[in-house]
Amino acid sequence: MDCRLVVAQTNPKLGDLAANLQEHLARVDEVAKGAGAPMVLFPEPS
Repeated sequence: MDCRLVVAQTNPKLGDLAANLQEHLARVDEVAKGAGAPMVLFPEPS
């Protein structure tokens, strides 16, 4: 079985859920889809 995982490094803005969500969605589009990974790992406080 082959499984790909992308680890995304972000700079979350404390308390700004809308901005953090947009950052996450951009990373998924940019990194995960480009690498063909079905899963993205984000830092805990994001």
